[in-house]
Amino acid sequence: SVEGQEDYVVRLGTQREFFYRKSDLAVHLEKTSGEVQVRYTPSEPRYPWPLTVGAEKHEEKITRDQTKPPSTETRSQTCRVEAEESVTVRAGTFRTFKVECRSKPGGDPTFRAWYSPEVRNWIRDWRPVKDGALERELISYTLR
Repeated sequence: SVEGQEDYVVRLGTQREFFYRKSDLAVHLEKTSGEVQVRYTPSEPRYPWPLTVGAEKHEEKITRDQTKPPSTETRSQTCRVEAEESVTVRAGTFRTFKVECRSKPGGDPTFRAWYSPEVRNWIRDWRPVKDGALERELISYTLR
């Protein structure tokens, strides 16, 4: 339980942690070495439940506060399950649901993820950053 919410914690390496609300996997905190680096207000739901092709989630005014370097960004977005796909990453081959979030208004992509029910999280994700795009994929995992 973190800040009154029941969370799943996803650890990347030994220092980085992402906190996802158990009820809908909305991200609300990112920590590095135990210190809050990013806070989402309200928590940012990225996955329309239940995950079925065509499902959508509309969110208004999510604020992302980053501590280092300090910045604040407010955005609205729509997230949609685009397809069911088989995806291979270093950790293996998984059945996934491709989810894409787009800004409102404008329609620019803000987030893409391939969510695996087997892993219970994304196995590949993509997001635009200041100088291009950040792409990540799962190289190994342990369920607890």
